[in-house]
Amino acid sequence: EAGKPLVVELSATWCAPCQMVATDLEKPAAKPLLGGVHFVVYDASGDELGQAVKDRLRVVALPTLVAFDSSAPAAPMPKELGRTTGYDSWKTLARWLRSVTTMSLTLDQMLARAAAAPKDGALQLEAAHRLFEAKQYDKARKYLGAAQTAGPKEVTADAAWSLMQLRYTDLMTARGQAETIKLATQYPGTDAAANALKYLAA
Repeated sequence: EAGKPLVVELSATWCAPCQMVATDLEKPAAKPLLGGVHFVVYDASGDELGQAVKDRLRVVALPTLVAFDSSAPAAPMPKELGRTTGYDSWKTLARWLRSVTTMSLTLDQMLARAAAAPKDGALQLEAAHRLFEAKQYDKARKYLGAAQTAGPKEVTADAAWSLMQLRYTDLMTARGQAETIKLATQYPGTDAAANALKYLAA
């Protein structure tokens, strides 16, 4: 009803990683991330309702966090946006929670949000990832550049890595085209040349 994604955590009192999640979610750094979602915890260890939710969501390991879309709160089972199981570190969980707040946005909404916060490196990086999914690589470069400039260090590193991969792909594509043209002109009239021309046309 608040228009926020719903995040359901299945936890247990005997589960040490679950207690680590609980401790980290109480830290000040978690407040802005939790503000973007509606967060609910179910005890799957002995609570009847928690066990029912665990079974309904087919959760097999604890802790498991499941995110749901906010667009149809009255639906019997809203659209699942994603889930994460186990607990690696706060950094990993924070990244997942940050992505949950943008998963239900359309690409245009995501880009508008990124445009409104150019100094939010994590948001710029998320926008770039969404553009990658849409195969809009030239636009993704712009947001990767913004993410690299805005930081922090981990975002800058991720953006630099993605830009390097794009440059490498461009290089390999250009090099591959040059090699294909060379083969087609070196062996005209052959099946190999015909295949090379088909490849270039594609």
